[in-house]
Amino acid sequence: MVFLRGLATQQIAAVILVAMVVAKMSLATSYKYDKITQAWLEHSYEDTHSIPSDFTIFTMNIWGAPQDEGHPLFRFDERSLALIKLLNSKNPDFVLLQEVSPRWAKFLLAHPSIQDRYYVSEINPEVYVQYQDLGQLILSRVPFNAETLSLGGTFENTLSLAHCKIGEGQPLTIVTTQLSSGKERTQERIAQLSMIYAFLESRGNAIVMAGDFNFGDSWQENQKLNPLYVDVWKKLRPHDFGYTEDSEINRMRFLVKQAIKQERFDRIFSTGVEWDKIAIVGTKPISENTWVSDHFGLFGAAKLLNTFK
Repeated sequence: MVFLRGLATQQIAAVILVAMVVAKMSLATSYKYDKITQAWLEHSYEDTHSIPSDFTIFTMNIWGAPQDEGHPLFRFDERSLALIKLLNSKNPDFVLLQEVSPRWAKFLLAHPSIQDRYYVSEINPEVYVQYQDLGQLILSRVPFNAETLSLGGTFENTLSLAHCKIGEGQPLTIVTTQLSSGKERTQERIAQLSMIYAFLESRGNAIVMAGDFNFGDSWQENQKLNPLYVDVWKKLRPHDFGYTEDSEINRMRFLVKQAIKQERFDRIFSTGVEWDKIAIVGTKPISENTWVSDHFGLFGAAKLLNTFK
């Protein structure tokens, strides 16, 4: 593992512990809603179904923190319908959602547009309870095999993976996570990143990893990013700030947190993939002082590199 060079002792120790953490890794298939039985049924990535080797992806932290539900601006009913409207307008091939609570999971799994279009990584909303009521949900137009890896940390963060095939059977791994939050948890996030990179070494050549990484462009964690993974926003739009938390635009976030914040916490990284575009979405209010989330989302279009066909 050449990338381990230069890591602090505790980060190296975190990587070494991956073998032990595998015991905290779960394997599963994806699920597709069946209208006849009115139930979500298992489908592995071997099942026949495909999309072209060019694809689109949507990622967003959808603000599901249970401790915030009592806030008058949480407005779950309004925001949840706005998320569906946004997804319908973008029609992405892959959807990566973070901060999914049991309430969010129940809503999404019961919505006809999700049932009609996507395979999902989880069908039991209560599974999120074990992760302090928050986790990730992957939606995909193609069936996949799923993995969940425990990253530990203060908030028991997890890594969610979807292994699928697109185009003419080329493998693609889609990954999402939300790392530990809080400025004071830099070393915790660095350890989680090290664990993720070590784990992904055996997960294929074409990988897209997107989510809420909980650190900005000027933070120490950037020095520990694996250069094999392209930061898509910085590659395609190097002169744009790309803030995905921006209280200057998102007044809902300012009113809830009572603090000014402009950071690029949400990112898309990849290897073995070529990108055509990336854009910030969810920047417009859906009503007075209400946005889809306190984060903006990212929408990108990409294709597999010929090298990996």
